[in-house]
Amino acid sequence: MPRKEVKSMSYTASGLVDYVKKALKMNTVYMWGGIMRLVTESYISGRANQYPSWYTPARVAKFRALIGKDYYGVDCVGLIKSYYWGGVGSKNYKAETDKSANGMFQAATEKGPINTLPEIPGVCVWLDGHIGVYIGNGLVIESTNNTRFGDGVCQTKLSDRNWTHWLKCPYIEYEDQAPSDGPKATVGTEEQKVFINKIGPMAMADMKATGILASLTIAQAILESGWGKSKLATEANNLFGIKGTYNGQGYTCKTQEWDGSKFITVEATFRKYPSWAESLADHSDLFNRLDRYKKLRGLTDYKLACRYVYEAGYATDPGYTDKLINLIEKYSLTAWDIKHENSSGTGPSEQKPSETVYIVQKGDTLSKIAAAYGTTYQVLAEYNGIANPNIIHVGQKIKIPSGNTGGPQAKTYKTYTVKKGDSLWAIAQKELGNGSRWPEIQKLNGLSGTTIYAGQVLKIPV
Repeated sequence: MPRKEVKSMSYTASGLVDYVKKALKMNTVYMWGGIMRLVTESYISGRANQYPSWYTPARVAKFRALIGKDYYGVDCVGLIKSYYWGGVGSKNYKAETDKSANGMFQAATEKGPINTLPEIPGVCVWLDGHIGVYIGNGLVIESTNNTRFGDGVCQTKLSDRNWTHWLKCPYIEYEDQAPSDGPKATVGTEEQKVFINKIGPMAMADMKATGILASLTIAQAILESGWGKSKLATEANNLFGIKGTYNGQGYTCKTQEWDGSKFITVEATFRKYPSWAESLADHSDLFNRLDRYKKLRGLTDYKLACRYVYEAGYATDPGYTDKLINLIEKYSLTAWDIKHENSSGTGPSEQKPSETVYIVQKGDTLSKIAAAYGTTYQVLAEYNGIANPNIIHVGQKIKIPSGNTGGPQAKTYKTYTVKKGDSLWAIAQKELGNGSRWPEIQKLNGLSGTTIYAGQVLKIPV
């Protein structure tokens, strides 16, 4: 079968991402029917004979002016086909895998609406007649002659176009982006499982970084966004119904509010995000920033979390708590909650011979204790299974790792210099082995969003 033949050559999703990123740095021009070959007279003539109505005299003259200047001609689907046909300049051709953008979408066996896009770099995004490659963190690389974006291979934001669907290219292999031993949704429709499997790893990584219970985050995303299908989620990437503006961007629409006796329809402005990733990060930041949500910080009991989030005024619906609990239990969302050996926060059950144990005194903070032992609060929080380093209790036992009995402060991070085309997801995938750990990098560097720039030096957890 054609698919098996291509797979045997190890054309992979990660390889496709690397390939289009390299193409992004090359001199390219959009040519209908182009497959990343050097612009020459014979190449232009061949394409013009194949698509005479598109190759107008003006376009032909434009392409001829590029001969000898190391330009490569490529169209949107040609960028993808050129990868699994052997790369830039390859003259390999396989009729059975020669598909148009729409033909590739029809041939795909794994695909879905764009609002269920999995966070897997290398999946393709599609709209009628056009296709691009999703590289993660809300970014797409595509070949286009749209004057808004440029001419040839360019990088755009997922939100820049009205993509309607995602698909896995049927001619390449997709590596599992989630840890092999990580949780996966087993309950619900296929679309519901796709949604949970996309949000779950992000919520899990966010819990590790911020202490906000992952099951609560996933349940709220489901309830507030209608499984990612609400207008607010599809047009503003707002999964949690948070009002206001985000970096100056807002989205105004009608919503239902409880007035104490009945639901009424009101018009409100909600935050508009570049992607779901920013929406999730802003959600946990809200809980850690506003004092009324302090009971949620480091909490491990999902029923209490669902109660506290309602009592703190997050929603007006009197049935909000029960709805969240039902979602968590029906879809087994606690599978994404990080389980700590010492989830009660009362101290370690046993002490290793090489450890020092410190008893928390009145006025202590984890940072103060860490400084006294020549380490950092991040090290102590991780070593003791403390989800929220801001919460410790008088009398609590804090284990001090071997070797930290005083002296210089331990360094708990390395540095990474951002390169062109990098994203937080891609850096986490490369440096930490899991793209879903990007919130750890975001938090360690005090970033409020996901915007980074080439040359920026980031701290990476070790």
